[in-house]
Amino acid sequence: VATPQSSPAAAPATAAASTAATSLDSQFKSRRLTYNRPPEKLALNKPIDISLIIDSTGQNNAAEQLKDLPGTIVERDVDLSDFVAAELIGTDFDIQLQTTAPRQKLSPRIANEWRWRVTPTATGTHTLTLTVYGYATGSLDGEPLDSYRDDIVVEVQQLDQVINWAKGVQPVFAVLAALAGAASALFGFLRFREEKKRNV
Repeated sequence: VATPQSSPAAAPATAAASTAATSLDSQFKSRRLTYNRPPEKLALNKPIDISLIIDSTGQNNAAEQLKDLPGTIVERDVDLSDFVAAELIGTDFDIQLQTTAPRQKLSPRIANEWRWRVTPTATGTHTLTLTVYGYATGSLDGEPLDSYRDDIVVEVQQLDQVINWAKGVQPVFAVLAALAGAASALFGFLRFREEKKRNV
């Protein structure tokens, strides 16, 4: 009686799986991911724009493009494939995607951008979650191969409370700027005096 021979059949399957894994690995490249992280305090019912740029062109000027948006500019190098999806979600926020579809193919000629209009709808402490997924080429509904995630905790207050908080923060920055200016002036004076001594 002949016995089933499973081992020869398993070898091609193993080889195919290894080839598929190698193919998937080759799709990933380091991409520069840049976005504006919202301020830690937001005003109720006051919308802000959050923008994400993935630059595959090598120009690396995304931070300059986002400088006028609120919050702090974040830059990360993330391993992603050519097909990427980005989403921004959060409870008690009205979030509207302002650009193209959430899923895009990264372009070598122009930077890809996602922009959301975010409006807080309830006071309190809430979390916005920005997630970027990389997909295998040709994959439509499959699970993402890799992802980048940032949980952004913000405190939503009435507009007048946020304004008062901002006024309290501004004097601190003014003092820091004044100290930096004084230090720079002192350094310049000492350098000038040293050069004058050398010339005497």
